[in-house]
Amino acid sequence: MPSCANSWLLNDVLRGAWEFDGYVTSDCDADNDVYYSHHYTATPSDAVRVIVAAGTDVDCGGFMGSHTQQALNDGNVTEAQLDVLLKRLFRVRLRLGHFDPPSALSTIPLSDVCSPYAVELARDGARQGVVLIKNDGTLPLKAAASYSNVVVIGPLIDQTDTIEYYGGRPCFGNNTAPLAAITQHIPSAVGIKGVPSVSSADQSGIAAAAAAAAAADLVVLQVGSDLSLEAEGHDRLVIAFSDAQLALIAAVTAASKGQVVVQIHSGGAMDVSPLLANAKIGAILHAGQPSVQVVGAGDIMFGVTLDGRPVVPAARMSQMTYPAHYVNDVSLFDFGMRPGQSPW
Repeated sequence: MPSCANSWLLNDVLRGAWEFDGYVTSDCDADNDVYYSHHYTATPSDAVRVIVAAGTDVDCGGFMGSHTQQALNDGNVTEAQLDVLLKRLFRVRLRLGHFDPPSALSTIPLSDVCSPYAVELARDGARQGVVLIKNDGTLPLKAAASYSNVVVIGPLIDQTDTIEYYGGRPCFGNNTAPLAAITQHIPSAVGIKGVPSVSSADQSGIAAAAAAAAAADLVVLQVGSDLSLEAEGHDRLVIAFSDAQLALIAAVTAASKGQVVVQIHSGGAMDVSPLLANAKIGAILHAGQPSVQVVGAGDIMFGVTLDGRPVVPAARMSQMTYPAHYVNDVSLFDFGMRPGQSPW
């Protein structure tokens, strides 16, 4: 994005209209990318100039440390400008008590990291991040005793690498996958991938998945994208589901005689129009990449936590593609609940 646009966002909007008085840190190596990857400026010294003008205070990386002195020598930045950045940084550090030991942060014991409170907070974050895209009355799902045969289908049912990428190591080594979001509520649920991965073209397992769906009274499809399709420094070229996933979804829904719910896991936008056009799909949830507490995304399907507290999807989409005629159809879309309002 041009530096003038960034300057407006960070200085006029963030610091001006919103009265933010903290500091802004770049994404790691983003300052480096301005010159070396994006070739936005002719020299590293020029890159320092546009980065500072844009309103970034702290470089997560080594670019500014390596090139700011040269920019100062060249007259691309001034000491007065750098003083502003330092004042923002040290003002926040003073608030945090970094110079008054023991600081507030140093009094937090390591045991708090994986305390029951912290684990539940992370799980609730996964719940709150789920968006309801469609519901024809299928959700919330019923208790386990209401189903005789539940199958969870899709290439993402056992993914863990993407979960760790977005959320770090799980507490106590309890590395859960999307399948566990269902089995924690319905222990008898079984999983079948249907296709090996979200980037695979192999459709040889679809027939078995469709057969399993035909015998089930509840099918949950776990589909979307993972690190093989999108990650830092690796963008997807298309927003559509892979051909194999679309074939899996079509075959499973055609064979199913029971309820069908789709949960999408993706770090970016997905074209959901084929799902919305499929009348056999009763509900669609977008879970994003809910990290190590992916089980929280399962609580939303059942409308209740494991200890009986009611929960509803309340998140709003930051990106999604769908046919224009769906936009005004409030029966299909809910982009967030007001307090006390339930989508059920």
